Amino acid sequence: SKERQLKPDLPIVTVLFWAPEHVRMERQLRKVRRDDPNTRLTLEDLRDKEREREAGDLRLWRAVHPDLDNKNVFDPALTDDRGKPVYDFVVDTRLGMPDTCADAVHRYLLKIGAFG
Repeated sequence: SKERQLKPDLPIVTVLFWAPEHVRMERQLRKVRRDDPNTRLTLEDLRDKEREREAGDLRLWRAVHPDLDNKNVFDPALTDDRGKPVYDFVVDTRLGMPDTCADAVHRYLLKIGAFG
């Protein structure tokens, strides 16, 4: 968003792949159980680890983009200081498997003429 303000002709498209936390945690737990059927990890354990990871990611984002202040960069409705959405396209990954989500991005890029 900041780069686009400084250089409006710069061909940047921002895409956020998103799903609610409980969906992400359930996916992770299924993967953990598939890889290790004897695991004792719980949704709460995974949620705690995810929140630690997200806190680290937010620290990195804020170091690079101090203008974000305390905004949640994982919020699909995030807007810049002018109220314009930060993300051009948000993919709710409940849509399907990674290929399905990639197809959605491809269709979006075709729609906006990103390929010339």
